[in-house]
Amino acid sequence: MTLSSESKNTLLTSKSPSPTSKKSKLKSKGKRRTRNKTKSSEDDKEDNSEEYDSLKNINAFSQVSRYHTETIDSYAKDIDLKDLNIFVGERELLSNANLKLYQGVHYGLIGQNGIGKSTLLKAIGYKLIIGFPDQVQTHYVEQLENVNLDKPVIDIILESDKKAERIKREHKLLQAAVEGSDTKEIIKTLLQIKYDRLCNALEEQEKIFKRRSRERAKEARAKYFVIEEQVNEAKNNMTKKYSHDEEQELVLEATEMLNDLYIELDMIDADALYAKASKILSGLGFSEEWQKGPMKNLSGGWRIRASLAQALFLEPFILLLDEPTNHLDFPAIIWLENYLKSLTETTLVIVSHDRAFLNQVVNEIIVFKNKTLRYFSGNYDIYEQTYEEEQLHKQRQKEGIEKKKQLLEKNIQKNLQMAKKSGDDKRLAQVASRKKKLVERTGLEKNAYGHRFRLNRDMVGYFDSNRIDVELDTANIIPHWDIPEPSVLRNKDSILKVQNISFKYDKNLPWILRDISLNIDIGDKVGIMGSNGEGKSTFVSLISGRLTPNEGTILHHPQAKIGCFEQHDVEKLVNQYKNLTCIEYLSQLYPEAENQELYNLLGSFGVSGSLGQNPIYTLSGGQIVRLIMASIFYNKPHFIILDEPTNHLDTETIEVMIKNLKEFKGSVILVSHDQYFVDQIAQRVYYLRKQKFHKLEGGVKEYIKIVKKDLKI
Repeated sequence: MTLSSESKNTLLTSKSPSPTSKKSKLKSKGKRRTRNKTKSSEDDKEDNSEEYDSLKNINAFSQVSRYHTETIDSYAKDIDLKDLNIFVGERELLSNANLKLYQGVHYGLIGQNGIGKSTLLKAIGYKLIIGFPDQVQTHYVEQLENVNLDKPVIDIILESDKKAERIKREHKLLQAAVEGSDTKEIIKTLLQIKYDRLCNALEEQEKIFKRRSRERAKEARAKYFVIEEQVNEAKNNMTKKYSHDEEQELVLEATEMLNDLYIELDMIDADALYAKASKILSGLGFSEEWQKGPMKNLSGGWRIRASLAQALFLEPFILLLDEPTNHLDFPAIIWLENYLKSLTETTLVIVSHDRAFLNQVVNEIIVFKNKTLRYFSGNYDIYEQTYEEEQLHKQRQKEGIEKKKQLLEKNIQKNLQMAKKSGDDKRLAQVASRKKKLVERTGLEKNAYGHRFRLNRDMVGYFDSNRIDVELDTANIIPHWDIPEPSVLRNKDSILKVQNISFKYDKNLPWILRDISLNIDIGDKVGIMGSNGEGKSTFVSLISGRLTPNEGTILHHPQAKIGCFEQHDVEKLVNQYKNLTCIEYLSQLYPEAENQELYNLLGSFGVSGSLGQNPIYTLSGGQIVRLIMASIFYNKPHFIILDEPTNHLDTETIEVMIKNLKEFKGSVILVSHDQYFVDQIAQRVYYLRKQKFHKLEGGVKEYIKIVKKDLKI
């Protein structure tokens, strides 16, 4: 039995609004970069200019001593920037914060969506912060830029080490010229190499001044013009006539350069570099065929994997990863965890919604909140425990101080009444003195180290009182979700019966799924895991009615309504309906609904107030996920299918989703690589491998053991 027409209406794309509506014809006020599409060179130039424009809006500066000890060239790889301030336009993201990044420490950067975590990573990665040490090599993982898509993937990874590629190229050219014993050719090759080096330096300096703004851009541009003059001089030298003595000096210079290149080439070890690049690509799921195939054959998600491989290959001093697990399957995540843990000399800063990943990789947490940065030792779970204990301790301290204040105030009032009654001026003065002490000296009795509070040690600087008050952290505003419960079904048939289904996309292609059976009753919560390409999303399309099995049957409860969140629904909404507002989108899905009903629906998923009138392209990824969830739950489904729903959510919103799905009385199928998410919700877990489902009696933990065994970790 297939889905009823009523059931199909709950699916996201079954009643999708037409992208040719009047609203969609309006011009977009802003442009969004599309990362995962192959573009022409002109498109690349436009995108690069947009990237530079966005970076120019970032104004970041920190305290610089009068002797500039923070910025001098040295071998130190530790970062300790005080009074860090970051603005994006007029919006202040950080105010007088302290950025501490010590060599070899793996940091997890956490904070609510939209607070500025990615902006901070970009400010570090592109060295936009005044006072950031120039000698510290950083790398912010983004899309691959300015690459020849016809080249093999592994060659592009190898070429990302520009220094190694330059040494190999120059050595090859100069060695051929010297072995040819032609003086003119030797001189020509030497001058060409010197010219190319200056051109590369000019190109890098152009990137720097385009990314900077105001005075820093002016200084970088002045340096650019100096290098430009050197380029012009080197170009003129290539056509200049030289005397015999000058020619001999240039030949000698070429010989010395070749000797230096010999030494540098020996240090590089090209064979080891190739093996390293291949190992990283294999770990991220690239077969040998894909490694040697052209980059243009890869989808957007796989190109992002390639950019991650490039970053791991380069091993900078500071590696900045923004949601690195979003485009990885579970085996690749486990491999990446293990690989990152091995980088003991590399400083990592990771933004991730995957708390299990953070628990495995990081040993310190940076909390981005209230325009400042706080540091906690340990992984995410330890941070949560430490933070809760700290807040509980502060609450007890505050209650103790308040109790002491109340007793003192009561005593003061009693003495005041007695003084007034007796007319004792001396006692009145004593009461006034105690009032002043109450205001000035009521506060912390002990400092952060548990020692008795001392004014000259614990309050250096200017303060309004002689004690520090206990300040509790303001709670984050967590989106409220209110998932509607499904109606009671009249008969107790299974919600879903999958009986011996098999599927392939074409008769000449191999089977994707073979002889699969699954039974889902009302209230069941089932998790499905597995590697990319095994057929998980194909199975979702089959049970949601978008595909028909070649063999076997799929039966749905005749009265049950079904809702489906597919893996790429966020991207579909942004690409196809970006100019529609949230209300317009829902109105076209459900024309029978009143506007107020739709506003209430959005509000129940944390999309409240004016957000409902905002165009979809202005929403964050997390807000779009909530919009899709609202559209799914309009008809109060009995059965929902969720394919990678957490990719755009922060950890707090994921916790909200977990809580609501655990309480949901309907049935749920989860397809996810987020082990914590599946482990918290699923009552049964299966993994898909070699066309079949395999039940995991030990749940997610058993699957982790299987993957580690396969990876030989």
